[in-house]
Formats: sequence, C-alpha cells, structure tokens
Amino acid sequence: MPLKPFQGTLGVAPPDGYFPPLKPGVTSSVPPGPHAGNVDLSEMSEGSTMYIPVWQKGGLIFTGDSHAVQGDGEISLTALETRMQELRIRVTLHKQKEFAWPIAETATHWIILGLDKDLNNAMTLAARNAISFLSSRAKLTPLDAYALCSIAVSFRVTQVVDIVRGVHALIPKNLFTGGLRREMAVV
Repeated sequence: MPLKPFQGTLGVAPPDGYFPPLKPGVTSSVPPGPHAGNVDLSEMSEGSTMYIPVWQKGGLIFTGDSHAVQGDGEISLTALETRMQELRIRVTLHKQKEFAWPIAETATHWIILGLDKDLNNAMTLAARNAISFLSSRAKLTPLDAYALCSIAVSFRVTQVVDIVRGVHALIPKNLFTGGLRREMAVV
C-alpha cells in the first residue's frame, strides 16, 4: 500500500462555547471545527498549507494523530496510524485576515471544509463555504459559484467518527487562468 503521511490533527484552541469543556480550561481535541483540529484531511500531506482562524489569544496550536495513510471517510476510528520521527511546520500569523472556517491548499486545489455533528449539515456548510470562497475570490455571483460547485468541485466525506462529521470541497485551481488564480490566493 503506498504511504501518504499526514497529521490528522492540526489546529488551534476552539472558539469559546464551541463544545463544552471537559473541565474548566480543558477542551477535547477530538471534535474538529472552525478551529481545524482533528479534521483527518489526507490532502494535508507534505507541501500543503492550512489557513486557520485564530479564536484565542496566542492561538494555542496543537497537532498529533499521525497517519501513514488513510482513505477519505475514516469509518473505523483508525487509519494506518504511525508516529512522526520529525514534523516540520511553519506558522505565520496573517493579521487582518478574517476566516470563519479553515481553508486548506495544495499545489492543485483549494480545499474548503464543512464540519457538523450531522453529515447533511456538514455537506451544506462545505457547499456554502465553497460558494462563499468562489464568489468572494473569483468574482463570481453566488449563483454562478453554486453552479460551478455542482459542475467542477468534488465534495468528499472526510470523516464520520470524531463526534463531528466532515465534508471537504476540492476546488481545482486549473479552472482559473494564471492571473485570476493569483488573485484568488487565500493570503
């Protein structure tokens, strides 16, 4: 089986009230959300980027849940789990950038997330977030962005096991010309 290592969990402290704390000052790292976290997004392999909104002072970055390989959907609460001998990440704070949800980026795609306890709601969120991304960055009307999502954007179930279900939308960068593609940069 070909390996494709990635961190299943990379996030910051969640917004206040997103989930009840386990005890005062302690939050579970299991459910992903607008703070990223345990998204189990296999596209987050070497060379990828995750833009995460910061919800708490200092960000409070955490990572873990190393996978050697995992298919989309993670249905059994496990992948081919491993440990990373070395993990190198670069953290950059982009001030004055406002994100409501994490956005991932690879060389070939922008990846928009939708996360909710209900899979249908996660899909709706992924679609709405993709439409918002396209309409704000590609200068499309929301209806044109909606149509483009149906025509050319792939929606995949990221996971169903970590309390919250995940759907990610893969927007191919090759749909856009070089100039527009550069204008659509997340930061």
